Amino acid sequence: MRIAYIVSSLKKGGPTNQLFNILNNCSSYEKVLFTLSHEPEYSDLKKFQSIKDLEIIQLRLSRVLFPFLVLPKLIPLIKSKNIDCIHSQGIRGDLLNLLIPSLISKKNIKSIATLRTNPNIDYSFKYGRLVGNMSSIIHNFALRRLDYTVCCSKNLFDQFDRNDYKNITYIQNGVDTSNNYPSNKDELRKELNLKENHTYLISVGHLEYQKNPELILDSFISFSCEKEKISLIFVGTGSELNKLKGKARKHNENIHFTGRIDNVSEYLKASDMFISASRLEGLPNTVLEAGACGLRLILSNIPPHLEIAQELPENERFIFEEGDMKSLCKQLNEAFKYSVNKVLISESISNRFSAVENSRQYSELYKS
Repeated sequence: MRIAYIVSSLKKGGPTNQLFNILNNCSSYEKVLFTLSHEPEYSDLKKFQSIKDLEIIQLRLSRVLFPFLVLPKLIPLIKSKNIDCIHSQGIRGDLLNLLIPSLISKKNIKSIATLRTNPNIDYSFKYGRLVGNMSSIIHNFALRRLDYTVCCSKNLFDQFDRNDYKNITYIQNGVDTSNNYPSNKDELRKELNLKENHTYLISVGHLEYQKNPELILDSFISFSCEKEKISLIFVGTGSELNKLKGKARKHNENIHFTGRIDNVSEYLKASDMFISASRLEGLPNTVLEAGACGLRLILSNIPPHLEIAQELPENERFIFEEGDMKSLCKQLNEAFKYSVNKVLISESISNRFSAVENSRQYSELYKS
């Protein structure tokens, strides 16, 4: 069986990490990966090039030329590769997934799309109400007509009416345990120039409204007034970075911003607790990676976070009201009362959310 994967680019982030896990753990099929756009500055292309027997074809189309050139470029390639199944993610890939089989007169090409957020909600956050609503209508039109739409979490799956989306199912995101596991944090702290005797809280992700990093910062500033030897690390960048840095300078020297980095897992392994205050998620890759590294998870009470937290022992569930600083500070206070059992946390997450199991389930779907 020959499978074509279609994505916009290999921009660093959770969706790209999940795609890597699928491809890296699926060795029984011939695989061709098509990327539609030029790769951004922060790309995982080199990581994907390390996958054995994966052919990568880059179309390198600009947004302006994309509507005119993508089909003339892509259709001959799909034909020449004799593709049996197309697996896409993202609105552009999913639309192409719908169009290509009929245009090449090969009706038996299986079409699968992975959905990592709800277009009806997420697009309004990203593009505003008008453009977001139009984009979600177009995307939903395609999703209803593909052979399978695969949600990345049970929660996301539950948001869709199965009478309207008869082809919908779910396969939970998985975590790469070969790279994310508990480690000797003391050695890593020396390498990363972190203080050996501090308790480190860490947050990883885009510094944008959707992730609510300001709530984490404000809560830490308030909480750290009563505690000694604690530090906060923000990994990532975004439109709120400068505002956060300005506020951090005024209040606390133990708040650090790494920007975009390639060694996220090292910072996770060197830390003690992970905070996510997100307003909206699919099944967050960063939370899974932090849990696999054995970090105590302090999470907002949105359903995707609860889907992960329910796999933890009850005494390791630190959940706060989304958007509520007082609630977050209360959970921080609770989290500092007990020592962290990194092995127990890591096993709870890794056993339930395995990248190998995720890939196995996709393999079963390809041949179904």
